[in-house]
Amino acid sequence: VTAIPYGTVDPWWESFFECLVFGLVAVWIVQGLFAGDWRLNKLFLVIPLVLICAYAFIQTIPFPAGWLNQSGGPVPQNALTIDRYQTYLTAVKALALTAFFALLLIHTSSMRRLRWLIHVVIGLGLASALFGILRQLLQSPTASQGFILTFLFPGVGFGQFIAANAFSYLMEMSFALVAGLVLGGGLPRARIPLYVAV
Repeated sequence: VTAIPYGTVDPWWESFFECLVFGLVAVWIVQGLFAGDWRLNKLFLVIPLVLICAYAFIQTIPFPAGWLNQSGGPVPQNALTIDRYQTYLTAVKALALTAFFALLLIHTSSMRRLRWLIHVVIGLGLASALFGILRQLLQSPTASQGFILTFLFPGVGFGQFIAANAFSYLMEMSFALVAGLVLGGGLPRARIPLYVAV
């Protein structure tokens, strides 16, 4: 749902999402401690993402200057990355997305919850597409203000997204879920025209 305002590219919404995810992870840890039920059986899917996050964090560690200086000349930095701050921010964002994926795997434990998740993604795709069409039709190309949201200037992005490619990515996810439901037989025949229209 955090994809609604600006497609989560505004720093305030990014930090809100990260804090929310890390808070939910803390709640999950407390729940696991008291209930004794961790449900870790599906988390092997997250291991590659955790390793990528660890690799990103390792790049920000300042090493002793001699370790990285094999030529004997001056070393302008003592970390593996050129920009430690941006690498750290990327690592935190990757860790938040990995934690979100892990929580999603753990708590999508029944077919009913999976269907709810699918319908939320399809609904967000539909709402974003309708907002994009309204913005395309109603926003003047000479407008000096954003369309409903402050940064949605004419010619910038599409829908609520500042980057048009992010909008395309959400549409691909929604379209793939609808196609999977229709072609995979996950819907009653009477509902297929409704989902195709969506």
